[in-house]
This record gives sequence, C-alpha cells and structure tokens, in this order.
Amino acid sequence: MKKLITLIIFIFLLSGLMHAKEKKKVNYKKRIALEYEIEYKSVKKLKRKSVEKYDSKGNMIENIHYNSNGIEVGKIKYSYDDKGNQIEESCYNPYGSLRWKNKYKYDHKRSKIEQAEYNSDGSLKYKINKKFKYEYDNKENLIEMAEYSPDGFLRLKRKYKYDNQENLIEEAVYWANKSIHEKEEYKYNNKGYLIKKTWYVRYVYGIGVYKYRIYKYDSKGNMIEWIEYQNDESYREKEKFKYDNKRNLIEKAWYNSKLRSITEYKYEY
Repeated sequence: MKKLITLIIFIFLLSGLMHAKEKKKVNYKKRIALEYEIEYKSVKKLKRKSVEKYDSKGNMIENIHYNSNGIEVGKIKYSYDDKGNQIEESCYNPYGSLRWKNKYKYDHKRSKIEQAEYNSDGSLKYKINKKFKYEYDNKENLIEMAEYSPDGFLRLKRKYKYDNQENLIEEAVYWANKSIHEKEEYKYNNKGYLIKKTWYVRYVYGIGVYKYRIYKYDSKGNMIEWIEYQNDESYREKEKFKYDNKRNLIEKAWYNSKLRSITEYKYEY
C-alpha cells in the first residue's frame, strides 16, 4: 500500500506540468485501438481492444476496454471544467457499477492541487490535498514544484528548465536535503521536435545515465520511430509508427529482440 501511495503521489506531481504540455487537438469523435501479440511465424493474435470517445473540444470522455474475445471488461468516463481541466474520472465494471472515482482540483495556473479517490460506495479512500507550492517564470512556464508533508515539512522538489523556444530541456527531482534523486534531459532539433531523451538515476557513486531514447520523424513532423538504449549503448527496445493523411496514428509496432506487438487504430469523424 505504501508503494502504491508513493506512485500515486508521483503521478500527481508529474501532472502539475500538464499546463505546459498542451494536449494534441484531435480531429475525430472516436478512436478504436486493436492490440495484437505477434506469435510464432508472425501470426497476429488479438490481445485487447479499446474504444475512446471524444467531445467537440477534443477531450476524451469515455474509454471502453474489451478482452481478446471482444467482451467488455470495464470503462472509464471523464469530465472537464470550462478550461479543459479534467475534474473527474470514474471507472465502471462491465455491468455499469462504479468501481472507483477520482476528483481533481486546480489552481489559476491550471496546476493540479488536489486529488481525491473514492471507493465504489462513495466513501473517501484517500486525498492528496494542497501541500504543493508552484513557481513560474515570466513566460508562465512551471520552473519549480515543491511537495510538503501535512505538517509543513518539505519532502521533495521538482525543478524544470527550458530553452529559448520554451521547450522543456531538463526535469529533476531533489530530496529535502537538496541531493538529486533522478533527472530527465530533452534535446530538440531546429524545428522544435524532440530528438533525444535521457533518463538519469542515482547510483552508489552518484547520478548517472540509466537509459536514453532517439526519436525520428518524417517530412510532415510525425514521429515514426524511437529507439531506446541502455547506459552502455546497447540496444534495449524500439517502437515504430504509421499515420494516415490526416496525421492520425494508424499503427504502432513494438520490438525488443524482434517484433512483439502491433496496435492498429481506426477512427470515426
């Protein structure tokens, strides 16, 4: 349970940066994803299916999940405020009964300041309340986010750096004693496309590279591949992407030592 709460807090903190990473405006009402496992002799076997529904503003309002036999296993519904912030997320079982519900609150900068999860009977499971402090630069970019314990003691800080084009180039986590815990670095080409992301973690000797990814794009700016390497430069895994003439993703293929899975996407406009 302690590990779960730590993970939830981490996700909560990371979402505080969402105002600076605007989501892509979608041009469709529904997206169907079919994920296949690649078996012996490249035979495709359906693993799962999902159906995403969107409103006129491009917000996902429902995501229905199905198993390999096409049987619904659950759905999640989403609600938003007039600024496009997600304020509620509700998960239901195949029979329509509530499994759990999350509610969110934001400050005037659109940074998340509260998250509460409720059980299926409506009782409060936990709440992460306003124990966070945000700092911004003069261009409204988030540059620091501090987390405090309920009694007011600093737990950790996340610091962000940007280049002259306001691209995020560094994201680092520091403990209360100011020692660095982990870091991510981002590099871009002259068109502003991300071309390399490097993850750093703390080792016994100090902070060091854990892994990194190299990104490739087509002439239209669509990301067509990323390749991930270990810190010793050895290959780890990769994904390849294909798009339609509307620049919507139609296929994603994942490889490690060989092709392992393919996800196909279909759209309704």
